[in-house]
This record gives sequence, C-alpha cells and structure tokens, in this order.
Amino acid sequence: MNTYPGNNGTYKVNGGQQVIVEGEALSSIKLLLQGRLEAYISSGRKPTVKLGFKEATNNGYRLFNIEQNIFIGTNDLFSDGNSSLSFMAATDCSIFSCPVRNRQEAEELIRKQKDYGGYIISSIC
Repeated sequence: MNTYPGNNGTYKVNGGQQVIVEGEALSSIKLLLQGRLEAYISSGRKPTVKLGFKEATNNGYRLFNIEQNIFIGTNDLFSDGNSSLSFMAATDCSIFSCPVRNRQEAEELIRKQKDYGGYIISSIC
C-alpha cells in the first residue's frame, strides 16, 4: 500500500497526521477505508500550512469523528472547491483517493462508479 497521499489510489496515514487542511483547494475526494478521522474547524484564522495535532487542537475546535466508508471533501466540491474543515487521522488509516476537482467531475464519477453514489450522497448528508 502506498504511503504517499497523492490524488489517485489507496494510501496509509498514521494517527496524528493531517489529511486535509481547511482552506486548501481540493483535487480529490477521499474515502476512509479503515480507521477514524477527526474533523476540525479553525477559530477564525485560516491555516496556511499543515498543522500538527497539537496546533490543530489548540487553534481550532474538534467537531466530530468520521468512521469508515465516508467520503471527505465531497460537500466542498458543490460549493467553492476549498476544504471547509481540517481532517486529522485519529488512528492509523487507509484512504482511497479519487481525482475529482469540481461538481461535474463528481457527477461523472457517480455515473461511472454507481456503487460510489450511495457513499457520496451519504457523505454529503
């Protein structure tokens, strides 16, 4: 399994590592295959670099946990294309990344990969 978080394929993220940074432009949506993620929102200032676990928890608010079979980043593709939250691996995780940059590409992915449709809709809700 790849340990490089590119925008296509499966890769591994160690617990405590940031997966997506709030405010960054999204080039993919990510399906959590295994593990648990924590979602954070900043306290008003937008981070410009990836924060470590300590900085993210000290400078933002943890909102919720995400369990497996949830796509992250999907809802942001239907707005401005930038991540509205930061996601941190709470445990070691396996993530599948699909290159999708906008709403049209997300709709095309759903048409081509019908089994992703339910996961994507569930993830938006």
